[in-house]
Amino acid sequence: MKKILFTALICSLVSFSQSTAQTTYFPSNLKDASLEPLYQEAVFAWFNVEHSKFEALMSQVLEAEPDNFMALAHSAFHAYHVKKTDAFREYAARALKVGPPNDKVKGYADVLKARLETPKADISQEIATLIYGNMKVTEANLMQAILCLETGQPEIAHEVLFRTKNLAPEYAPTYNLLGYTAMDIGQMEQAGKAFKQYLSLMPQNPNAYDSMGDYYMAVKEYAKAKEAFEKAYQLDNRFTFSLDKAKEAEGMIK
Repeated sequence: MKKILFTALICSLVSFSQSTAQTTYFPSNLKDASLEPLYQEAVFAWFNVEHSKFEALMSQVLEAEPDNFMALAHSAFHAYHVKKTDAFREYAARALKVGPPNDKVKGYADVLKARLETPKADISQEIATLIYGNMKVTEANLMQAILCLETGQPEIAHEVLFRTKNLAPEYAPTYNLLGYTAMDIGQMEQAGKAFKQYLSLMPQNPNAYDSMGDYYMAVKEYAKAKEAFEKAYQLDNRFTFSLDKAKEAEGMIK
């Protein structure tokens, strides 16, 4: 029932957001404007599932501005996502101590507060607060999708990502997440299209090939999967897990 009510609430917000201009990220509120490119690259890495890169870049931002709410909030969300509980609690507590710079990102603070109090809390209302009035902010949509995935709502995450690709058609991470949510709900043709679009936008990104390999494995095209995984490792030899998956795919080829 909560899922139905939440879906209805999100749908009802569409008309409210029509007058809002499309933007990629919430304002970072960094005091030093020269840090902005580094911050945005870090957020992109987070949404693009480049965990080590995100941590390295955002730590540089926080070293320069340790009390920046947005950098702390994203660090907390990321730590929760990769199950680094102690890091999550530290970053979340620091972010809440600073407080959100404006009402636009109050939803970030609400989610962090709820999860600090109860790690597996029902955050449907907090997600609704985050997206309210922000449906044309790419970052807000991607965070909504990630939070929905973390709370076992792939159908809603998929709806959000499908909307987001129309909002910001050149923002590559959307297609990666869209591909996986499509697979989660059994929409394999749509998943293939999403991963191919992701690859076309980031043809030199190893994660794009790794994702493509996962898709080919799911549809039992093992030769193509092997090729994609090997390409991921070729582009970045830190992708040893891709090489392992290439060997698995090779073993499935008849």
